[in-house]
Amino acid sequence: MTNKPSIVSTGRILAALGGIICIIGLALTFDADSKNILVEIGVPLASAVMFFAVCGGLSSDSCMKRGVIAFLSFLNIAVLAFVMIYGTMDLCLGAILILLALGVLISGASPSTARYIGTDRA
Repeated sequence: MTNKPSIVSTGRILAALGGIICIIGLALTFDADSKNILVEIGVPLASAVMFFAVCGGLSSDSCMKRGVIAFLSFLNIAVLAFVMIYGTMDLCLGAILILLALGVLISGASPSTARYIGTDRA
C-alpha cells in the first residue's frame, strides 16, 4: 500500500465540489417553460456525472486508469464550454466549473497521480 499524494486528495475534493456545484447550478437555472428542456437538464447532469466519475476514479479502490481520468476531465471541460456557448448555464457559474474541471484535469494528469494509480492501492 502506498501513501496517497496530496494532489490526488485535492483532485477528489475538486471533482466532488464540481459535481455538487453543477447540480446546484442546474437547480438555480431551471426553466420549466423552455423549449429545450432536455438540453437544459441533461447536459449539466452529464457534467455532474463526469465530475463524480473522476472523483470515484481517484479513490483508493478504483480500477480507473490515468488516461481515462484525463479523458473524462477533458470531455467535461468540452461539455461545460458547450453549455456556456449554448447559453444554458450562467457564464460566471460555467467559468467556475471549467476552472474546477481544469484543476481536476491537472490533478489526474500529474506524475504523482500516475505513480499512485500504477501501484497496488488496496
